[in-house]
Amino acid sequence: MDEDLTLRLAKKWGADVIRDSDGTQLSEEIMNSDYEIYSTICLIRSDNAWAKKIWTSCSRIFWMSHPVVAKGTTVEIPLMEGYFKGQFIVNDKEGLGYWVKTA
Repeated sequence: MDEDLTLRLAKKWGADVIRDSDGTQLSEEIMNSDYEIYSTICLIRSDNAWAKKIWTSCSRIFWMSHPVVAKGTTVEIPLMEGYFKGQFIVNDKEGLGYWVKTA
């Protein structure tokens, strides 16, 4: 790692933090710099059990459902249609004011 280049770029771009990504080791020079260090995990390589327990740590991905035509006063939109259910889950814990749930 070129610590001098990292620190010069951080100063040039006005960074307030340096991110330490999962699987990297920052040098003492960078760790002892005046920058805060944010540690992140890469869920592809790291602890998926922890990520599933702490779901708010996962990346948020927004996608569009397939077009659905309303044929009456209500419409049902299958949110996961066309997406791999083993990879994505619907976040039904936030933004519920935009949705009407039925039993």
